[in-house]
Amino acid sequence: MPLALLGGLAIAATLVPAPTPSEQEPQPEEIVLTLPPPPANLPLPTQARLISEDGQIAITLPSGWVKDDELNDRAQLEASNRAEQMYLIVLTQPKAEFRGMQRETYAEITRGYLTRRLEKSEVSGPTPVSQVGGNPAVQYQVRGSLNNIDVLYLHTVVETPTRFAQILAWTPPADFEKNQPTLQQVIQSFQEQQSGG
Repeated sequence: MPLALLGGLAIAATLVPAPTPSEQEPQPEEIVLTLPPPPANLPLPTQARLISEDGQIAITLPSGWVKDDELNDRAQLEASNRAEQMYLIVLTQPKAEFRGMQRETYAEITRGYLTRRLEKSEVSGPTPVSQVGGNPAVQYQVRGSLNNIDVLYLHTVVETPTRFAQILAWTPPADFEKNQPTLQQVIQSFQEQQSGG
């Protein structure tokens, strides 16, 4: 059964309670996942740059990929190639909110949000990916299922000078070997935009 048939299925967002009741500290944001509806007759553009509404981050979409606004309500960037069942979202938060938190800790917390919502989750990694867009990064593979449909995620956290970026890319496990190079290509295209650009 294709992932696209799970339209409307979402993983609910919950924030970790603050460590003390007297001081409310920000926590890494949980990505809310929605597996999209069946493919529409979408155009297949050549490679294009997808820039967030605030102009601060961007990714490059390969041929066959399009902006896809049905994946996540809170992500700054959403894109897919539904014909090949490849999906990717990006959600960022300012580093200043986290008082010196390390990217590995941020990745562990956000990865935990994901695995708690999956059935039969299995984590492997970190992968050899240690940089994205010239910034330090950490990446794990997370395998699990939603309502008995298997999914394999690449969960990547990128630390830029000003923010943590969570990049979540996914595809069916049966297609992972074929789709991983393209998913990694889109992940590696992530950039924090320079001022004025």
